[in-house]
Amino acid sequence: MKHLRLKLVKQTISEMIKQADNIAESFSIAKHIILSKLMRLNELNSVEEILKQANIIYYAPGDAAKTGLPDKSVDIVFTYAVLEHVEEYVIHDLTKESKRILKNNGIVYHAIGLHDHYKSFDKKISNVNFLKYPEWLWNFFIKNKISYHNRLRKKHFTDIFESYGAKIKILSEKIDNADLQALKNMKIDKKFRNLSLKDLAIHYVELIYFFE
Repeated sequence: MKHLRLKLVKQTISEMIKQADNIAESFSIAKHIILSKLMRLNELNSVEEILKQANIIYYAPGDAAKTGLPDKSVDIVFTYAVLEHVEEYVIHDLTKESKRILKNNGIVYHAIGLHDHYKSFDKKISNVNFLKYPEWLWNFFIKNKISYHNRLRKKHFTDIFESYGAKIKILSEKIDNADLQALKNMKIDKKFRNLSLKDLAIHYVELIYFFE
């Protein structure tokens, strides 16, 4: 099923315009060239027009772990609020496929929400509330086709990426002091006890990496 909507596409273009300096630096392209192309896209008023102008082929449904694309044919692999909602083996498969299809100067960008997503419904709980539940219980209630959430922490993700030769270029993370305090007063599931409180408290991460 196709879920791409014009409003979201426009928002993405607007954010890219704001980040023109970083994009230009990452791809070694003059900023005015980046802005010129983005502004032309921003003037278009349908998803189909934008995709055609940007030379984008939109596949939906599709399998990002089995793209069928040629080796070293892609400039960027991008995910946003995806990797926390797939099984761990899928993250391995996605990383392997990314390495195969990325050009030598290509990059991977991931934005990963590491927080307890039920905080959206219950403001009284912390971002790390779900780390207290035993894995068997989490498997039973949450690891399903409707609301799958793997609970992996930042270190789990970076360990997977680096195991395939990823070199992290940019990494930003968010931690709230309230979550650190909550962890100090919480009986943490044994699955996570080998990690520091700081590692556990990271509730959002953005990173860019490449493969050597």
